[in-house]
Amino acid sequence: MRILCCIVLLWLIGHNFLLSENYIKYHRSVFEAEKHIVSKDYQQAMAIYEEVLSNFSHLFFKDLHNAAVCAIMCDEYQRAYQLMKQLVLQGYELKDFDNHAFDLLKENTFLWGIFADEYPSIRKSYLGGLNNDLRGEYYMLYMNDQKAASSNDEDLMDSVFFNNGRNLYDLFQTNDFPKLFVAKDTLNQMLYVPLLHFFGLKNRMKNDSATLNPCTEELFETFRRLFFCCISGRCSSFSGICANR
Repeated sequence: MRILCCIVLLWLIGHNFLLSENYIKYHRSVFEAEKHIVSKDYQQAMAIYEEVLSNFSHLFFKDLHNAAVCAIMCDEYQRAYQLMKQLVLQGYELKDFDNHAFDLLKENTFLWGIFADEYPSIRKSYLGGLNNDLRGEYYMLYMNDQKAASSNDEDLMDSVFFNNGRNLYDLFQTNDFPKLFVAKDTLNQMLYVPLLHFFGLKNRMKNDSATLNPCTEELFETFRRLFFCCISGRCSSFSGICANR
């Protein structure tokens, strides 16, 4: 998942004045934290995760998971408990905590009992925040993408990939940054696919002045800027204008 995410991010990076550098820093920091986890230096890894948590609006669920485990390994059970509640708000179910990484916290029966009691209401809050109609629109974009990709018809693929990108742009503007990008969600990786195809199409069109007209180029550039404004949490009202740019 991290490789796929980085591919999308690197594909969208263009100018230094954009906030894209923030998420390069995010992934660099997380990579450093993971190296400390491998060397069992959980205290240092936790310090990095805390810094990331304080500096970024949108955290990927796998990084929240690792931060919670580091907190447990550092005997910071109260902090782990707080992070586990955040994980539930990012799509985790109670069964996702059924692994050895959380055993030490479960041995703290008082704290685990509180968490288990609170879980249904937190899960209900997560489910209540889902927009199933919007999820259906994202899923149909993915299905259209896959149908076109399997057609071996280059003209059809170009048309569908471009229209999907335009539709994603409209959906992002209207509905804010989709949290399923960073949550444990069945649509998580599906949403990256039409984005990859959309910007892959741009790269091919770069060398074809007949197809990359000013209007088309403006859409690509505006969408790229919009995506980074939103993933950095800097959109004022998600009108496509970055605050504090």
